Amino acid sequence: METARQTEGPFVNFVGAARALYDANHQIGGVFMKPTGRRLGRSREVQMPELRDIPIFALNTVLFPGTWLPLRIFEPRYKQMLRDALDGDRSFGIALIKFGDEVSGPATPFRVGCRATIEEVAEDKGTFFLLVRGERRFEIESLVEGGPYPRARARFLAPLSVNAADDAAGEQVRLLHEMYVKTLHRASRVVGKTWPPELIAPIPKGDAAVVANWVAMALPVEASEKQPLLEAGAISTM
Repeated sequence: METARQTEGPFVNFVGAARALYDANHQIGGVFMKPTGRRLGRSREVQMPELRDIPIFALNTVLFPGTWLPLRIFEPRYKQMLRDALDGDRSFGIALIKFGDEVSGPATPFRVGCRATIEEVAEDKGTFFLLVRGERRFEIESLVEGGPYPRARARFLAPLSVNAADDAAGEQVRLLHEMYVKTLHRASRVVGKTWPPELIAPIPKGDAAVVANWVAMALPVEASEKQPLLEAGAISTM
């Protein structure tokens, strides 16, 4: 089984970086947004079957398409899910818990979640550290009984619909964020403080859907307040 991949830049020592990133993310309640040069919005997505049997990782976190999330896996059931994902298409579904517990016990997820693709993975003393990227939203049709880990029959949903007004607003948000990041960099030089990556990462390239998902993921609110944003089919209803 693959335990790590050689990478460049900040992930050369991925175990250490992943542990620090996971801890920082959960201490401040934020989300690491990894910059990318790939356009993520309004892309020609590969058509998938109407219904698929997918693994479900039920968490107290909401993942949005085009955003990034550090994860830690230590439960035997989810370790098996990870092994199967690495042997397959490197993906699984992430859904917010509606009822139940994140660790050990059973959990009932909300119906709408987001497929996650594994970008980086490393193991340290039996614990796996992952960096995953949100891909497509899905809606659970039914939960699958039995098996070593939770699974569901799910239908993939269309990307957010975008109009000209949305794109104009998205560009304004992007400009405001750039100004905000420049201000943080100036403040860092004055006070000698290093900001968490969530605060200074640029918004990925793309259209208004990319901006909307990025903003939704980064909002400092409870996951239950983010869930309706994930379920929205258009920017105007977010």
